[in-house]
Amino acid sequence: MRKGIYWIMQLLMLAVAIKVLLWVWQAYEARGTGGEPQQVPDVDKVCSIVADTGQCFCHHRSTQQRLSIPYRECMALAGRS
Repeated sequence: MRKGIYWIMQLLMLAVAIKVLLWVWQAYEARGTGGEPQQVPDVDKVCSIVADTGQCFCHHRSTQQRLSIPYRECMALAGRS
């Protein structure tokens, strides 16, 4: 019985550690996305429109980093493709 409780506690601690690591990773990835607009040439921007929702997403052609640009600019760039 004690071994069972010991292993359950070990699994719970592992789950908490994984959750904390995922939270830290998400915070690390989100860092720097809200500052000044990125200076990326239009040639390196790849934009697409989601047909169902009308949302527009842009990312950098080579780094695949998501770009934060205004909706109208995103629509214009998506329309040229």
